Amino acid sequence: MRIELESRPDHLYALATGSFDHAQLEGILKDIFAESSRQGLRKILIDIRTLEGNISVLARHDAGEMVAKFQREPVRLTIVGTKNQIWPDRFMENVANNRGVTTKVTIDMAEALEWLRRDAVHKPAGGDVK
Repeated sequence: MRIELESRPDHLYALATGSFDHAQLEGILKDIFAESSRQGLRKILIDIRTLEGNISVLARHDAGEMVAKFQREPVRLTIVGTKNQIWPDRFMENVANNRGVTTKVTIDMAEALEWLRRDAVHKPAGGDVK
C-alpha cells in the first residue's frame, strides 16, 4: 500500500494505491495527519478508490480510532472509496465521528469536495502524533 500526498489550496489530498495492508494502516494515517499539520491544512481528502483488496470491518474500526489518535487540531476528513470499500453502513465514518473527528465517507468525489469545503470542525479527540 502506498500513499501520495498533494497539498491543494484548501485541503491535503492523499491518494492510496496498491494492495490494502492492515499492518501499514497506522503508519500511513500518521503520515497523512502529520503532513496536514505541517502544511497547516485542516481539511483532508483520502482517495482509496484504486486501492485493491478487502478492507475488513476490524480495519475500518481501527482506522476510525487511529484518525482520532492522530488528529492534532480539528480537521474535516473525507474518504472517497468504492461501494465495496465503504459498505452501506460507513462504519469507519461512525467510529471517527464518535471520537470527535468530523468525517464523511462517500463514493462520490463531487460530494466529498462539497462537504469538505464546509467550515465547521469539532475539537480534537486525540493527542499529539508520536
